[in-house]
Amino acid sequence: MLTKETLQAAIVESTSVTEVAKRFKASNQVIYARIRSWGLSLDDLRDPEVGPTPEEIAERAAEVRESWTPSEHRRRAVGGAPRRWRPPAYREGELIGVAESLSISRR
Repeated sequence: MLTKETLQAAIVESTSVTEVAKRFKASNQVIYARIRSWGLSLDDLRDPEVGPTPEEIAERAAEVRESWTPSEHRRRAVGGAPRRWRPPAYREGELIGVAESLSISRR
């Protein structure tokens, strides 16, 4: 039986909803629908003490990035923005002038 308590216990023990779905012989959609029918989200059922720490997440992400091929490294931007892009630059004097003209026109 798929009760709130059994589902929560399964989510705490498992690493993915797919594992939980297999355990209950149901689809992911059924699991998510049941959780929503209780007015909850998946995060509400997860035990924060059991989940991965930020360090574990960063470590796993680094492992995944190491497995990328050179072409994947070129396609995927990790960290900052691509070098050729820069945020728009405005001169402070221009902005002050525009702000003053707008405030004068509204009076």
